[in-house]
Amino acid sequence: MPIVREFYLFTDGAVARDTGNTSAGELWGILDGLLVMLNKGYRRATIQTDNLDVVQALTDIRLEIQ
Repeated sequence: MPIVREFYLFTDGAVARDTGNTSAGELWGILDGLLVMLNKGYRRATIQTDNLDVVQALTDIRLEIQ
């Protein structure tokens, strides 16, 4: 049976310090969390957000491991 490890990252209320933009704060929170996950050996992630700007930005950068 495979071992399932889950990693939860909450970015609700994150605000980018330099811009005061909540979308930018949430996006950077997600990207920082993904970096932590990669460093811990995770290779797949499911991201849930209700912010369309963040979804579009993540789609635009095409987060894929080669």
